[in-house]
Formats: sequence, structure tokens, C-alpha cells
Amino acid sequence: MASQSLQIGDSSSSPSFVQQGQVDWVAFANSTISSSVAVMQRFSAAGVQPVTVAGGLALGSRFELSKKGEQNMDIALKKLNGVFGFDKLLYYGFGYRSFVNVLAETKVGVNLVALCSCLVEMHGISFSAEVLAALWKREAFPENFEPSMSQFNALTTACAGVVSSSVFGEVGDMMLGDLRSILDKSRTKFFGRSISPPEDVARALHGLFQVSRGVHEQIEILGGPNCAFIGAFASWLLDLNLHIEDDNGTLIYLDAPNREGAQVRIRYCSMTQMFKKLVIVSSTYVLRDSESMFHRNSYQNEELSFSVRTSWDGCLNRVFWNATPRLIGVSQILGEFLGNTARIYAALARGEAEVGSFLREYFEDFVDGMHGRGFIESVGKIFPELNNVAELESVMLTASNKTFDQALTNLRAAVDALISLCGCDFCKGLADGSPPRGEGKGIDRHCLLSTAMTIGSLVRLVAGLVLHDTINPTIAGLQQIYYLCQGRLEVDARLGQGAIPLYAILDLASSDDPHVGRVDFSKDYMGKAHCLFTGCFPSTSAEGDVACRLAFSFNGICCYMESLQDLGCNPVTLGRIHLLAGHIQRDDREYREVRDISCDYEYSLPEAKLSLSNTNIPSKLRDEKFQIKGIAREVIGGNSLGFCYELSSDRIKMRISPSYIRDVLRRTGLITCDKITCANQFAIPCNVVQEGWELPIGQREPEECNGCYVWPFQENDVCRCVALVAVWVSATGNMRYQLDQKIYWRNGECLPCCTKAVSEKQFSIII
Repeated sequence: MASQSLQIGDSSSSPSFVQQGQVDWVAFANSTISSSVAVMQRFSAAGVQPVTVAGGLALGSRFELSKKGEQNMDIALKKLNGVFGFDKLLYYGFGYRSFVNVLAETKVGVNLVALCSCLVEMHGISFSAEVLAALWKREAFPENFEPSMSQFNALTTACAGVVSSSVFGEVGDMMLGDLRSILDKSRTKFFGRSISPPEDVARALHGLFQVSRGVHEQIEILGGPNCAFIGAFASWLLDLNLHIEDDNGTLIYLDAPNREGAQVRIRYCSMTQMFKKLVIVSSTYVLRDSESMFHRNSYQNEELSFSVRTSWDGCLNRVFWNATPRLIGVSQILGEFLGNTARIYAALARGEAEVGSFLREYFEDFVDGMHGRGFIESVGKIFPELNNVAELESVMLTASNKTFDQALTNLRAAVDALISLCGCDFCKGLADGSPPRGEGKGIDRHCLLSTAMTIGSLVRLVAGLVLHDTINPTIAGLQQIYYLCQGRLEVDARLGQGAIPLYAILDLASSDDPHVGRVDFSKDYMGKAHCLFTGCFPSTSAEGDVACRLAFSFNGICCYMESLQDLGCNPVTLGRIHLLAGHIQRDDREYREVRDISCDYEYSLPEAKLSLSNTNIPSKLRDEKFQIKGIAREVIGGNSLGFCYELSSDRIKMRISPSYIRDVLRRTGLITCDKITCANQFAIPCNVVQEGWELPIGQREPEECNGCYVWPFQENDVCRCVALVAVWVSATGNMRYQLDQKIYWRNGECLPCCTKAVSEKQFSIII
């Protein structure tokens, strides 16, 4: 047979091997894949081989999108966007040169994008790849043309995120019906673990494909939560008539005249009901429960999940259906809990003199919406359903105006009131003085205290995000945050603390904590954000990986630190994390993560010139100009990029890691200053670094260094970052290890307060 050309990209028509809904595999085998070099480059950048694209298009030819489905995909594709990082070196999101845009040039290409992106949206990449492999077999495609599993992974990865900011997830949420009918009868307390085998999902999709092509008039789907995906796919993309009911026969969704007239009938039911009451025929598809999946070892735990998005407006009542109405019914107590939480965070963020036993150096939440009045405003912005709760805002505002000591007392009273009202086994044990012991003994899905903590933790997390797309949270992600909060309570109960300490409630480090530094939330905000919007945590091999990670993209959601957009020194913006649908790109190549390039401290710096100053801010501030450029290079393995900044002037050149700038957050808020009445307070004289960079500390032991050194820069001057590195460069040996407790980052405090704060230290540095 003569060879024929299969054109991919550049506005080609449908593949020529597709004839009347069938794939002509003889024509496929003899086709010559042709496309421009630019298109081939995009395939290579996404890690997808051209033959995989051709095979994927064959899968896309097996179903017909309805007019409604075409419109939905057109809207989703047009909404795709992205943002450049520093100096346009990296790109986050979907660029105009993305792999998806090549596929979207043809009808079957849009079908393929729709299939892959919808699968990933609710199942994740690894599982979706297995569904594609199972579909290949279900459609009886030749085994000798089947792409490898790694290629199916690459294909689903490239399409992931396309529908994340669409309403596809909400359609699935609507088709779930009442969550309690699913969760209360499940063996797992995590909604996200209720997942069916990929072969079952492929069989059900195969049935939908046949209905869309007119082969079958109707089919019936039986199973658990995965039925919501099948329903959303059938409605949002294929515009088929549906009838959905729960295991009691209660109607959940209907867009047909009656049950008999529905093209797709879905019933949620247990395996026992399926085999005792129902007859399985050729047009009935069974989605088995998750039990059959747990013996499989091809998934990491965080990837074995089923995620459905739910709207921010109503998500608390939706996911925490028992506890939320009860909390709203005691809005005075909830307001006291949240308002006093905001007040305590504000004390740490503002550097107030009194912060009790909480440790300032572990607090990093300086973004305006994460503390004080900003925290209270964030409550209503993030959870619109709480805006209508009578007097909640006024109670929070009143509480936030109390003194720090009053806030501690009032928060303890609110916690005790929630424990008394709750009635769950864990809170009963706390009230009786005998909390449940043993791993998992205290877990309860309806705990009032844990739900209140979850609301506070979510406010703290989401207020620190810059959302470039309107993306709703996942049900599984909300549950994961809840269980993290309850896990903190359980740990302290096992430690025999008696009353749960407030540092556990607030997730703050405290000198009273036997595990000082065990701070759950602030340790990995990006991981928590990813979990909230995908339902699973990103994998990491070690704790150090979290500290060095600057950005990552997984399951179609991309997160990156503010410091990748610009080298700054403002703690309010440095703590922000950007989140959007899409991928990390450099040129045309896509990467899973961005990490620090290790920067050594072996620089030759000009010697610092010092002058003794009084307690006033030096009238002459340093004003040095640096050229800044970003450096990115591929890490061995191919999926990661390393990144750092290089700063150069006439006299010095140095590299700075973006995550090293996070060190600024740890050194902010250590100085107490009310910025009003403190200017006349006693302070010690200090050494002002007028020019140069290397301090005269060299090989000295810490006890041999004396005095306070001040770097006089404008508040937002990037030279402050250079000074921070210069301090480490100046020190060697034991001195470098002991500098950690001697560096302070000035954040608007007056110089007298700065020097007063360090007056009891023999040696200190203020930047």
C-alpha cells in the first residue's frame, strides 16, 4: 500500500486513517507523520513522541463531542493563560507555543485534549495514563502500535490543567449528590481514596463513546464516587441525557423526561447491592470500589486519589456538613475563635513586645491577609457562606482589638467551649480528661474544634496565595487540610499535655513545645496549596527538598514562589505563592519543578568601612546599583530546573538562591517596636557600614566579636539581600554556624528599638 501523509499541527484536517468512526490500521501503519519543525519541537519539549500523538488522535476519534461540549472546550482553551518569571527566563501556565495548542488545531485533537485533561482533573496523571492504556485495549487497537506507559504519562501530563478553571469539576460535584451517603458508608474517611480500577473507568468510557456514536441508545453505570466523573464527562462533553440516583433510589440528577428516556443511567451503590440485586448485562458497566486497588503498587499514595472540585461558596457546608451548621449556630464562639486567632498572628507579624511563649523566628506570615484585620477580611472573601452569618464579623473585629493577653485568654475559652459542645469521641475524651490514645484513635469527621481550626488554616493558606485563575478547591484537598489539623490535636493528646496547648491550635512554634520547630503549616505552604487544589500532596524524597523547592507543576496545577518573579526584600510579598493551571516552561521545554542552584559563599568582597553612629537613622543611605540576571540550568534527570540570581556591580559579583531570600522571613519580626512612642528610648551606639561589604569578623570566634553593625539601605533596596549574603561570606568556621541568632531584618522599626533589641547581645547585625 502506498504511503500517505498524516499532517499534525498547522491547522491540519482530521487524521486520514479515521474512516466513519473506525480506525484504518493499515492506513495508520503506512502513514508518514509530517509537521513543521516548530511543531515537532513542541512535541519533543513535552516529551511526547509523534507516534504517540497519532495514537492519541486515534483514541480521540472514538467519540463525538456535542455542540455543547465543543463550546465548553473552546471556552476552556481560550481561558488558558500564563505568566513570565524574572526576565522572561521561565514561563508558568500555558503559553501560545504549548503542546495543547497544537492538538487544538483539529477536531480529534480537541477530543484528545478533552479526554486527557478531564481524566487528570479528577484522577491524577498516573491513573489517567493507565485508563488510556486500558482504553487502547478496550477499543481493540493493535498492540504493536500501543504507546508505552511512559508515553501515556507524557501525553496526560501535557494536557493536564486545561479544564481546571472550568466548571467541569463543579458538574462532577453536582452529580455526586449528598456526600454523607457516600462517606458515612465507606471504609475510608478520605473521599479521595474512593477510586475504581482504571480498567473499569475505561470500560465505562467505552460505553459512553458508543452512545455518542449512536452504537448504543443507552447504558447503565453502577458504582461509587467515580460515577461522578462518568456523569460529568457524559454531560459536559457529550451532552447526553442523564438519570442519577443514590443507592436508595433517591434522585440526584435528571435532564431526561424520565428514567427510561435517559441515555446514561447512573446509580451509586455498594458491591453487595450490585451482586445481590442487579443483573449485569452488556450495556451495564460496573465501577468497583477502591478495595481492589490497595494491593497495587504502581502508584505512590499521594497519587491514588479521586478529586472533585467544589465551589468556594458553600464548600464548608458541602464537605463538613455536620460541623459547619453547628458552628454557624454558635457564631459568637466561632467569631471569638477566629478573631482571637487573627489577633495573636498580628502580634507576631507586627513585632509586638508581648507574644507569650510563641517563637518569633518561626513565624513567616507577613502577607496582609494572613493576620489581624486582613485575616478577618479574608474569612469573608474566601468563604462567602460565612458573610451572612449574623454578627460573625463584628465579633471577630471586637476580638481582634483586644490585648495579646486577652486574646490568649479568650481563645482558650473559645476552644474549651467548642470541646464542650462538640460531642465527638475525641472531644468527649478531652472534656473528661482522658483523650483517646493510639494512632488514629481520635480521628472524627465532624469535630467542631477541628473544623474551626481548618477554617483558620485555610484562611492562613489561601490569603498567602496569588491565584491567576479562578480555581475551586477539591473535596479531597479540604479533607486533607482538616485531617492535618486534627492530627496536631491527636499528637498533643498522645503527649499527655492535658488541655490542648494553643500552639497546636494555631500551628505556631513555642518554647513550651517539647518538639520545638514542629510547625506543620508554614513548613511547606506550596505543598498544602497543591494538595488543596489537586487532592494530593506532591511527592518529595526528603525534608530538605521542601526547603529548596521554588516551583513545581503536577496534575495540571503550577505553584511558584514570589521570589522567582523578582528578587525582593519585602517580607509582605516574599511570603506569597502564585498558583495557576498549567506547567513550568523554559523555551519550549516543560519541567516538573524548579529548585535552587547551590551558591557557595566563597566570594572576594571589598572590606567594609565603618563609622560609629548615634541612635538616629543615618541621614545618608547607601545607594549602590547592581545588574541582576537570572540563571537557569537543567538538573541531571531532565525533569527539574535549577535557578538562581546573579548580581554584579563594578566591585563585586555574587549569586543568590531565591529560597535563600526566604531567610529574610525568619529574621523579620524579631524586633519589637510600636513605631510611635519608642523614638526616645535608650539605645546603644552602632557601627554603620558606610561602604564595602566584608565585615571584620573573619576567623574570629563568636565571643571575640563585639558591637552592633547596621547596614543603612532603603527598605526595598535589593542591596539588603546582598548584605545578607555578605554577612555569611564574612564569617568562617564556628562564626558562620553561630550567626543564625545574631542577624535581624529591619521592617520599619525605628533604629533605637533595633539597637535596644540587641543591646543584651555582645554581637549583632541589623540589615
